Amino acid sequence: MMRALLALAVPALLLLGCASAPSRPEPAAGAAQLVVQFDGQARTGVKRAAAGSSDSYGRGQGGSGKAFAKVDYSSIDDVIVLIDRTTVAAPAVAELELDRDGFARAQYLASAAGGGPARLVIHNDTGAEAHVVGFSDEQGFEVSIAPGARAEVNVAAPGAYELTCDEVENAATIVHVTTCRSWQGESEDEAFFDDLEPGLCHVTVLAPRLPVVHRTVELAAGRRQTVVAPLTVNTLPRAGK
Repeated sequence: MMRALLALAVPALLLLGCASAPSRPEPAAGAAQLVVQFDGQARTGVKRAAAGSSDSYGRGQGGSGKAFAKVDYSSIDDVIVLIDRTTVAAPAVAELELDRDGFARAQYLASAAGGGPARLVIHNDTGAEAHVVGFSDEQGFEVSIAPGARAEVNVAAPGAYELTCDEVENAATIVHVTTCRSWQGESEDEAFFDDLEPGLCHVTVLAPRLPVVHRTVELAAGRRQTVVAPLTVNTLPRAGK
């Protein structure tokens, strides 16, 4: 009986392992594919968050010492990848949720492709009127939102817009407005791009409050290339060096 159960369990485990692997199409003969993988590990050196709460980097929680904690850089939310290939997709609406604790995400992605502006919809769940200000290096906007209401803002110029709210002290987020091919997800996943023009490709990886990662790869027709991006603060110089 035990042998029969083991014989059934082994194929089942194999099927589960196969099911977890992402299913992707083969690259077309005249186009290239790109996979961006994220390499992050738990590291000590980030100030400990409040007891029982998760830190600002994702779902990592306390580790060692009284003042410092371990952060799991392999489990970071809201990672953004940009590549220097123009997208033909229509502009998409970026939904921003704002409540008394601040914005729901550390950063957002908004597309201004196709010649149209990026559309930002800000939901005010703070229980009071909210004044939201957004600015980049060259552009800015300001909007007042009634309690329980939402406001739509059209942003035409690409860039990284820092958003704050006058009434919520900890409300801060970044909206990346772009016209290029892009991806947003968790660092446990992989960013996948299909049907790319062959040639030199520049990759930018943006993780909340971590150093920006730049990579360059030569894309070849009919092939799938893989780029690995480290997600850690360990590459930063130590104080006094």
